[in-house]
Amino acid sequence: ITGSPSPKITWTKDDVPIKSDAQHIIETNGTTQTLIIKNAKVTDEGKYRVSAENPLGHVESTAQLTILEHPVVDQPFGDITQPIGSDVTLTCKVIGG
Repeated sequence: ITGSPSPKITWTKDDVPIKSDAQHIIETNGTTQTLIIKNAKVTDEGKYRVSAENPLGHVESTAQLTILEHPVVDQPFGDITQPIGSDVTLTCKVIGG
């Protein structure tokens, strides 16, 4: 990100400013700004925006972040013994994905 005078850079998630902390690291290397989200979780999903502003103007870029997670069997079923010819129902609760 370049500009003269140097622009003020702002990061937001769902229009809420992001502050650099243990979970969100904002790095600057020359003209490159990087937001690092440590140990991303589903709660980190949302619309991210980086904005640059100086007295001559304003620019921004946005991205939608989607976090994927593997499925987990939350309530596994156990062994069942039923007589021949009877109806059998197997139920389990799967979360994730």
